[in-house]
Amino acid sequence: MKKTRVSRQKSRSGCNTCRRNKIKCDEHKPQCHNCQSRGIECGGYTRVFKFKEIKSAHGGRSKNISNSEETDVFPLQPSDSQLSQVFHHAVRSITGKTYEQLILEQHLARKGKNPQLASELESVLKELCSKPNSMLYPQDTSNTLVSNDQVRFLFEMPQSPNIFAHYHKTQFVLSNFDMSTSNVLCVYVAAHLNPWRREIMPLVDKYPIVFDLLGMIVCSHLGAKNPGIKAMGLEFKVRAYQQLSHGLANNLFPNDICLMSCILLALDEFWDNKSRTDLSHLRSASYFVDRRLRSPTQDPRFQFLLSAWQYMRVISRTSLLNPALGFNFAYQTRLVSDGHTIDHIMGMSQELFTILDLLMDVIELVKNLPEHAYPPNLIEKVCGLQYSLINWEPPKTGMELWTPEEVADHEATAQSYRYATLILLQNAFPQVERYLSPRELSNKVREKLSTLRLSGGASVVIHVFPLFIAACEASTREEKDWFRSKMAAVFDAIASNNMKLLSSVMEEVWKRKCHLKARYESQNMFLAPDDHLLSGLKSYASWFAVAADWKIDIFVG
Repeated sequence: MKKTRVSRQKSRSGCNTCRRNKIKCDEHKPQCHNCQSRGIECGGYTRVFKFKEIKSAHGGRSKNISNSEETDVFPLQPSDSQLSQVFHHAVRSITGKTYEQLILEQHLARKGKNPQLASELESVLKELCSKPNSMLYPQDTSNTLVSNDQVRFLFEMPQSPNIFAHYHKTQFVLSNFDMSTSNVLCVYVAAHLNPWRREIMPLVDKYPIVFDLLGMIVCSHLGAKNPGIKAMGLEFKVRAYQQLSHGLANNLFPNDICLMSCILLALDEFWDNKSRTDLSHLRSASYFVDRRLRSPTQDPRFQFLLSAWQYMRVISRTSLLNPALGFNFAYQTRLVSDGHTIDHIMGMSQELFTILDLLMDVIELVKNLPEHAYPPNLIEKVCGLQYSLINWEPPKTGMELWTPEEVADHEATAQSYRYATLILLQNAFPQVERYLSPRELSNKVREKLSTLRLSGGASVVIHVFPLFIAACEASTREEKDWFRSKMAAVFDAIASNNMKLLSSVMEEVWKRKCHLKARYESQNMFLAPDDHLLSGLKSYASWFAVAADWKIDIFVG
């Protein structure tokens, strides 16, 4: 008897995150276990509804309304009020949700967000609107960036179609950018030195795109602790995209406004905590940096944008190993900063970022080669970089603008960057003689970071890179507990959403090192906790291997 082949149709009902990354999904609801095990936010499940139009007067059968990625599921806007009421009632009776809820869910799903944010957001808004208003400005931003009373005032549902009134929206964006988000973009304690406050905020009246960009980044920042606020940023982001596209097409914006736009859009991507990061904005920023460096007349007010771009680009290279982020401006030196002894974002580490950038050039050349096949000339270059790191010293002059406490904080942070870069160099190139073991260098980072103030202290916003690199070398319970508490404290201080993912990767590195060490011991190979077989960049237990296995991009800054 002839066997009939059973056709196995590929499942198309996985979560949005797994479908986007083209990996198998266990389809568990409301969030799949696959995303939870990888430590990333599950994008939820898209619910698609297809309706048939009513038969025409001639008795013909009408075509189905199909769903596409470019159009809404419900593009209908009935002119007849009675038909509109019937339609909305039918939608609610079938789905249990309103027409507006489904529209927002679909919009979130297309953006790779969790569609459940729509219902969560509405419930939060209803709860907030049922209570009286209160003042906006926070009195203590160290513990809670936006209090419940402030959120009630900010997100009260008005009668207009907008989620909150224009006045409330403007006050929310400007006050929170001034009092919290701008502090995460700058290492200066003194508000009058912060270039984001001093140079960017006054441009809101002249360039509407600046307001939308600030609104987007404020919602992205505060959304790390208040997910309902994060959903509000979609409105700002869409408008910023539209204005930037129109402005570029019609040459409406000066170069520095375009550069600032790309930097903030790229930062929003890094803070979005997605499994894969869109680097197009950061690459676009490189184009505007190139234009600024070539221009004979440069506005000195916006020189700080160059160092903001340099910081984001170099930190991205350390974790993504993406050659597209390399430095392609042969006619310029690699030392790009805002011109101050203590840079607004790199602090005293300006020269160290140049060395780190050069190191990433070499690592990218050998990342797909076996370690025994590294070219000798590259090893010599790495030895030169190691010598520069070992002999680096912080600047001693030009500190008039900062207090002695701030200078000490910046110097300790720069030293932690130096040791973290040495860890990265030695783990990537075992042929280079170790200056200190990775664990000893990790303890050096601990010593430096232990002296820094998290509340009201300078430079805390750039602790993430040395903290993460050093944490991956921890071996004892005491060391691991210290790094856990420090990571939690830094997240509480700066509310950067990528800290959660970095903590998950850190825990996985420790877990893999324990398993790998036990496996070697079962073969009578007794290794030190920081042996290259365990700590090497190409080891199964390295953070780079974890990110590759989990198919995620991490931003270590």
